[in-house]
Amino acid sequence: MTHKNISGVPKNVLWAAGFLGCPKDELYDMRFISTVMLGRPSTLLIYGKEDSNAMEKLSTMGVKYLVYPDYHKARKEVA
Repeated sequence: MTHKNISGVPKNVLWAAGFLGCPKDELYDMRFISTVMLGRPSTLLIYGKEDSNAMEKLSTMGVKYLVYPDYHKARKEVA
């Protein structure tokens, strides 16, 4: 979602997002974080692989989030 579209999303609602397509090696890429801050979700559901840098920033800013691993990772952990 681009910043332009965020204004139409109500504040303090549950969001779901993932890090697919987000560069992991660019520590100062703030696109994901700035989008979350503009939207101000009540809670963020993160699906798939974790991005430890982004998760640390979310925690520092007080954004509540829950992580759900993708199906393939969850299946490997159970097997």
